[in-house]
Amino acid sequence: MKLVAYKDWSPTGMDSKGLNTHPGGSMEDFADWLVVSLKGYDQDSVAQSNWEVMTDHLDSIDPEDMEHSIHGFNHWAYEFDILLVAPDSDALNYVTECREAIENYPLLDDEHHSNLEAEKAEEAWVSYGANEVEGAVFIGLSDKAEEFFEDSDIDDYEDLEELANEFGFVLPKFPSEEMPPGMPWTPDGSSVYFDAPACAEWWVENTEVASKFMDFLDTFSKSDFKTLEEFHIYISNHNNTPALPGME
Repeated sequence: MKLVAYKDWSPTGMDSKGLNTHPGGSMEDFADWLVVSLKGYDQDSVAQSNWEVMTDHLDSIDPEDMEHSIHGFNHWAYEFDILLVAPDSDALNYVTECREAIENYPLLDDEHHSNLEAEKAEEAWVSYGANEVEGAVFIGLSDKAEEFFEDSDIDDYEDLEELANEFGFVLPKFPSEEMPPGMPWTPDGSSVYFDAPACAEWWVENTEVASKFMDFLDTFSKSDFKTLEEFHIYISNHNNTPALPGME
């Protein structure tokens, strides 16, 4: 698609073309510059990566902004930035090469895109992912525990930790401040998505203590102890924790 001069461009069909290009207007000097692309605040990681790669390179070849310019618009429908380049310029030659490259392959820089998605995942983990997955971990482990111990009262992760401690397990603190390497996630528009139950299962399987505790619950369910009370009585009478199969 041919690039359009800013004076002939509008964000939507309901907007005036060449906003503020009138004499004395803030965009008067850019009326004949060409509209390259828009950066919306909800764009996916591919579009964001290409924008950053392109604008970073333009900054390097045109540090004085003589041939390219970025302008922010507080549009009635959505906020966005717009990239303009001067006609007959090195900046135009570069963005033309970029546009042609994207026609054959969606990314200008695979490594940049990969790093960007990793950063988004880390931000999303701290913002909301960790809380959702921790809740799923608790639900999964507590349901397993309550399945075997009908008299147990497990209302939060601390209760679960206390129960684990009674069997000699110290459940690890959930990594809410930093996403564990390998935690599964998928791109989701401008952010990422954590499938909480699947992530919780991954965390348990890949966290040795939590995994062993889950295995222990399975082992315990096959033992002669059917309630937590029975287990407590045994401990009080024998002053030691019984050795169950698989817990050597």
